[in-house]
Amino acid sequence: MPMPSTRQTSTRQRGAIAIELALVSMLLATLMFGGLELGRLMGTYNEVSQSARAAARYLATSATVGSAEIADARKLVQYGSFATTTAPLAAELLAGSTQIQFCTPTYCDIPGKTTSSMTNYAVTGATTTNLVQVQVSGLQFISNAPGFVKGLLFRPISVYLPKAS
Repeated sequence: MPMPSTRQTSTRQRGAIAIELALVSMLLATLMFGGLELGRLMGTYNEVSQSARAAARYLATSATVGSAEIADARKLVQYGSFATTTAPLAAELLAGSTQIQFCTPTYCDIPGKTTSSMTNYAVTGATTTNLVQVQVSGLQFISNAPGFVKGLLFRPISVYLPKAS
């Protein structure tokens, strides 16, 4: 059997290298885009939980809690400030399925909770305290690469803080 010439071997190797490069680059691109989406997912969760804490802190330090304070707290969760002229913290917060709910000793719209469940809550090492709760539920991650990551639903984010007297 005759040996292939040096020219034929060189051409075959170039073709094999091109195929290997194509396969490896697809794998690397998938890992890179997956890592980017994971980072965005974690960033979105962190942003929403921080804004829910800010809203709970606002309600906990408000002298009274009425419809105006609830509206301001909702703006804090969605925009990070009391102004709605800025861009939302996360596009997911403005989606129709996302619910931002509040419960305080004087106001409650969270199913299964009542205003009485927020009052006189026993705390270890102290007497009793009133609580404020902010809950973000139904938050679904909006992926930039829906072919790779789709349909991720965050578990409800709940923040409890003691109401300042």
